[in-house]
Amino acid sequence: MSSRADVVLDTVGRDSLARSYAVVKKGGIVTTIASRPDQAQLDKYGIRAHVDLEPLTDAVKASQQAETHHTRGKLVLKIEDEPTN
Repeated sequence: MSSRADVVLDTVGRDSLARSYAVVKKGGIVTTIASRPDQAQLDKYGIRAHVDLEPLTDAVKASQQAETHHTRGKLVLKIEDEPTN
């Protein structure tokens, strides 16, 4: 049984992302919302990456809006559309 992961979700970036490559099994995937993956490391370990930095940008904007205390109602952070059948 392999002790490597199929998927790693990185929300921190920097050193956390760098350490993630070695723990993902070949053919697995690293998903990050914090930084850009190193293509050389992806190739070295035979893994893929999915990068989604947009929710992070929107989350920062929502947080800044909330800090103003001038928002009426609730702020909604939409991450992804639900698939339609």
